[in-house]
Amino acid sequence: MARQQLSRAEEAHGDLKMETQREAQEAERPRGRTCVKRQEAAAESAERELKQRVSAISSPDSERNPQD
Repeated sequence: MARQQLSRAEEAHGDLKMETQREAQEAERPRGRTCVKRQEAAAESAERELKQRVSAISSPDSERNPQD
């Protein structure tokens, strides 16, 4: 009887330990990391586009409108 209780206690302890480790790993995983990455990529893209527009505005008209 005592061995069964000990066995159950060890099993419960192992289950609890695994669950605790799983929860710790989930807590360490950054939430919304892909969302942040997308926001950073969008910001970089917008920055590049803005720089292209600024350089197009500051370039001579012949470079801006080659079809004219």
